[in-house]
Amino acid sequence: LFAGALGGRAQGLTLGHRTSVASIDETLGAIRRGTRCVVHAPRELSEAQLSRMVEDCDFRVSNAERMLGVTQQTPVHAFFYRDVEEKRRAMGAGSTFIAKPWR
Repeated sequence: LFAGALGGRAQGLTLGHRTSVASIDETLGAIRRGTRCVVHAPRELSEAQLSRMVEDCDFRVSNAERMLGVTQQTPVHAFFYRDVEEKRRAMGAGSTFIAKPWR
């Protein structure tokens, strides 16, 4: 049983019950870094669209920091999917918005 569990965990990406930022980035294809954010988005977006997404994310994080009186020590990673089904396949929760505070 234990060996089966280890095998299942080791093959999690292949079997679809585990994911990683690297596998999501492979699906999406574009990564752009800003001052406060890292945006992971579909590769077919234009540079102008990607820049606006990064600027918007940086602005919102800076605004939240100012309002809360805190400074985020690591960049916020924002993932943008083409549609709900792609998001479900990539990370398991198509129509759910999540924030992993432990990241």
